[in-house]
Amino acid sequence: MYKNTTALSVAISLALGTAAAVAPLTAQAEEQQVEKLQKMKVTGSRLTRASMEGSTPVAVIGRAEIERAGDVSIADVLRKSSFNSFGSHNERSGSSWQSQATMSLRGLGSSRTLVLINGKRLPGSATMGGGAANINVIPSAIVERVEVMADGGSAVYGSDAVAGVVNIILKEEFDGINVSVGSGIPSQDGGDEGNVALVMGTSGEKGNIMFSFEHDSKDEIYQRDRDYLSSTNTGSANYFDMSGVSIFGRNVYHDGELKALKGYDTNASCDPSKGFVGLTNYPGLGDICGYDYTSEAAQTASLERNTVFMNGNIFLSDDTTFNAQMLLSRNESFGRFAPAAGSFDVDPNTSGGADFFAENGLDTTKGPASVYYRFNNVGTRDTTVKDFQADFKAGLDGTLYTDSFGEVIWEAGYHLNFSNSNEVGTGYVFGSAASNLVESGQFVNGEFSADATNQLSAGTSRESQMEMHQFSGGLQFDLAEVGDITIPLYVGAEFTTYDYFDKYDPQSEAGNIIGSAGNSAGGDRETYAFYAESMIAFTDELEMNIAARYDHYSDFGDEISPKVSFRYQPLDNLMFRAGAGMGFRAPTLSDLYAADSYSSDFAKDYSYCSANGIAYADCPETQYDVTRTANEDLEAETSVSFNFGVSYSPIDDLDVTVDYYNISIDDMITLNTLQSMIDEERSSGVSNPNIIRDANGRIIEATAGLQNLGTLDTSGIDLKVGYSYDFDFATVRYDFMGSYVLDYSTPEYVGGPVNNQVGRNGLPEYRFNTGVGLNFLEDHDIYLSADHIADQAQDVDDNYNKIGHISSQTTWNIAYNYLAPWDAKFTAGVRNLTDEDPAFESDGVTYDKDLYSIQGRVYFLKYSQNF
Repeated sequence: MYKNTTALSVAISLALGTAAAVAPLTAQAEEQQVEKLQKMKVTGSRLTRASMEGSTPVAVIGRAEIERAGDVSIADVLRKSSFNSFGSHNERSGSSWQSQATMSLRGLGSSRTLVLINGKRLPGSATMGGGAANINVIPSAIVERVEVMADGGSAVYGSDAVAGVVNIILKEEFDGINVSVGSGIPSQDGGDEGNVALVMGTSGEKGNIMFSFEHDSKDEIYQRDRDYLSSTNTGSANYFDMSGVSIFGRNVYHDGELKALKGYDTNASCDPSKGFVGLTNYPGLGDICGYDYTSEAAQTASLERNTVFMNGNIFLSDDTTFNAQMLLSRNESFGRFAPAAGSFDVDPNTSGGADFFAENGLDTTKGPASVYYRFNNVGTRDTTVKDFQADFKAGLDGTLYTDSFGEVIWEAGYHLNFSNSNEVGTGYVFGSAASNLVESGQFVNGEFSADATNQLSAGTSRESQMEMHQFSGGLQFDLAEVGDITIPLYVGAEFTTYDYFDKYDPQSEAGNIIGSAGNSAGGDRETYAFYAESMIAFTDELEMNIAARYDHYSDFGDEISPKVSFRYQPLDNLMFRAGAGMGFRAPTLSDLYAADSYSSDFAKDYSYCSANGIAYADCPETQYDVTRTANEDLEAETSVSFNFGVSYSPIDDLDVTVDYYNISIDDMITLNTLQSMIDEERSSGVSNPNIIRDANGRIIEATAGLQNLGTLDTSGIDLKVGYSYDFDFATVRYDFMGSYVLDYSTPEYVGGPVNNQVGRNGLPEYRFNTGVGLNFLEDHDIYLSADHIADQAQDVDDNYNKIGHISSQTTWNIAYNYLAPWDAKFTAGVRNLTDEDPAFESDGVTYDKDLYSIQGRVYFLKYSQNF
């Protein structure tokens, strides 16, 4: 029979997330430390084990891989992972999540991907309403490794782990001082990077302490600095041949005609030096003066990060340790919109209105006119976001001995997370003032007077805050012995409170600001949970893990999440695993209570294109004003997941792992986007009441709300290969990690048909990371890698058949490391060696911002010195 080697005395449960103590310098302690090092804390289980290849699939991104990537942040590293199937959010100008970065396992969304730091939940940021963790708060200099469990984890961790878990393991002890300086230099304009970090620590018989400070920055990239983002064909006589040009320039719509305002009705007066593009024809409506919004707008946002991390342990006795950890992050981001664009009505029955009608040759008997205006007189819309996050953990852990269960490992802890975001905007416009100023005579030849401009100018502000308090505790002990089999059991409990608010300035709240909107909101909740996990090793070859968790939420109710998994290893070089479980995602406080928010969403208006004889393939993607709303009646999502995998080493130094996954989600919480509503109109032929159109069928604005929309089913295969070969003077290695999506079935729109959408725009069938490395003369290492994203269809026809084509993309990278004899390390390399652009749609402009970077080729350097 098999005696279970997971002895309870060798380590403390991962689930409690405590720091491992550095052993006192005694013979007994050294022996205990050796025993601890034989065990590994594996993401996805509360029990320690002797192998990373457990019953749950876990992939590891090590410190060496992170450094070779040459990225300024850990978020940049994770976004390129093959597990981030359909991409994820990064710093983006013009987004309400401007300063944030997320991870989206299996393409299921950042809200369904749980992020941990050293085994403990990183709560969602206030900016995202607590719905997703902001990975930009994590300092990269002290990341030891990242463990990715691409399988449902709610039975262990609770809500949000539907797609899996990303566990970012930070250094918890360090002896000495390390200083590092790095830089990233793009070959194209914008996106410059810089980084400096200090790590210091000491340890002794009574405990250890570590401190780190990191500062890094990345500049914004302007649309004008990329050929494919700047406007095109601005000299065309047909508006639809252009890109990057808006009808919100200097135009008036009246009595079925759209034309340029007086003072801007010639090519010379519609002056390109002021951001306009000269006169062009809007088919069916007239000659207009459009505005080139790409001349001033930024595509990505800048980000400046400052993070402080401290970790310490005090050995109170041989059996008890006090541990504490603090992470402080202060980030600042800058983004720029083009000047505000809006429309306002002019009444001919006022003195100023009558003058306006006469000036522009309009018939006063045909009712009010609508002006489509770019308020460049007020200036660009600049947004500065300042994020602060404080994460503090403290606890006690130890061992005690009982007659009934022998050695019992215990722990109790407290976790505080506080996140606050302040957003300030300038260059916005009081919408209600525009019509009044026109009608009072302060608008002549398409221009507002200087005094009128001052009256139009507005600023915006928003403050979001989330505060979490959590108390947790647990016990680990041997439940029973059956023959030679020892059955360990872990039991624990948590109690958590959340408080959230999102407060807008009064004018935005009242809807008086052009280009901005929002209503203040707030909420709170309490949760408690009980959970347990056990493992039964039936033989040397076969073991079973069982986990279950009960969660209660004060606002929507209860959820129970069980999971069972098996590991079977018939040979030393062959292992099989399988598992099945249930999970859930609770609606966040933001989902339930968030303020209405303004967004400029891109969509293809197939309804308008169809009515005007424009083919689907030629239907342009345009930006529209959308108000996004929350829903207090949301229910929790529920999920069922299954996985099966095999790990095989056919020869020495070659490891091959294949895993199949299958995840089904019911009552999916999803934003009913403008594009989804347009697709519903296209299919049903019935207008959607949430889309407001003008008399010619053009979209004016829309409202998009959160709903429990239905189901999502996804499945796929992960492949991991690692090989190394030693020569007398060098070691050659090869690695491959890829994900292939077999199925991604979800409704086409609310209540619509369910189809497999793999291979559509933004949903690549597969992506992989691969590379070959050479380590020679012990101190030198060179690594050539490639990141590949599969091609996609551009659109679908009326029957949801894929049409059009977006090319695949492969970016090559190279990195060189040198370990200097004076205890230093030098790293140099190039990301995107061939300076690849994003993969575009047929217009050569539109690309998926979650999938592709526009930074281009980046040369990077880093120097690290130990003292």
